[in-house]
Amino acid sequence: MRLLRKVGLSKKELAGSVGTIPEKRALAFQRAYPLAFFDRFLRGKKSPLLDGPTPRFPEVTYTR
Repeated sequence: MRLLRKVGLSKKELAGSVGTIPEKRALAFQRAYPLAFFDRFLRGKKSPLLDGPTPRFPEVTYTR
């Protein structure tokens, strides 16, 4: 609740801005996608995570 007071948003407004994904899940893909990017573009390794949606991270959507 302290965070809500600090940013001046209701629970619903905060969820609309940052989502409701559990912290551990969010951290998992926030780590996986940059690593996949660097593997592909700096190390020249295959990185299927960047090819499109994956069951591993169903929370992630692709926009072109």
